[in-house]
Amino acid sequence: MVLMIIGTIWASPATKHWAIQMKHFTRLFAAAMLAGILAGFVHATLQNWMTAPLILEAEAYETEAHEHSAQSEDSHSSEVVHSDVMEREWQPEGDFERITFTYLSTIIGSIGFALVMGAAITAIDAPVNTSDGVLWGGALFVCFSLAPGIGLPLELPGMPGGELVPRQIWWWGTALSTAVGLGFLAFVRRWPRIPVAAFFITAPHLVGAPHPTEIESDVPALLAAEFVARNLGVTLIFWLTLACSLAYLLRRS
Repeated sequence: MVLMIIGTIWASPATKHWAIQMKHFTRLFAAAMLAGILAGFVHATLQNWMTAPLILEAEAYETEAHEHSAQSEDSHSSEVVHSDVMEREWQPEGDFERITFTYLSTIIGSIGFALVMGAAITAIDAPVNTSDGVLWGGALFVCFSLAPGIGLPLELPGMPGGELVPRQIWWWGTALSTAVGLGFLAFVRRWPRIPVAAFFITAPHLVGAPHPTEIESDVPALLAAEFVARNLGVTLIFWLTLACSLAYLLRRS
């Protein structure tokens, strides 16, 4: 009797549908994990090679500025400056810890992006050819790197920045608005799509990003510009690697 009940449940359409859904989810999860690990490893390697040296150089300027400020003030002000330096948030010590945490955090974040991207591709039943992966990677680069970076370029240590909450609101608003605009261009075929897409893409930049009132910094402008340029190149390679590898793995599965 028990075996008959189990057999009936197993043969039911609902059970078969659930089994198929679980199979698709397992394949999606495995593809996202592999693509995320690969893209995260590539991203972290490029970061350590191209952008990390610039960050360390900027930190040297920041430390020198703090020491100069401490020496130019009285003893009480010097103690305050040194206490501010000591109360900074925790940072990895040494190259080994820095490189290890860079790889771990980058790979974990990359897996998260791969899961979201895989779910989006599955939800809208988008093509998953490698050439389509290039388009997906380029679109993600524009949404999450290029468009927000126009108003809020990445900053090196020691550079002034505005208030955190308004900057985050503008950053996410720009990324989402750009994604909506590109979505209109890609998936809407009616005539108003171009004006609507242009509105969503340009609206955040017409509003303007929040910037600090004081922009003086001890970090050389050439160093900051080089950091922004290198970071854009690194993130472009990251998004293309993530999207193309995920599309390839989904296609194979």
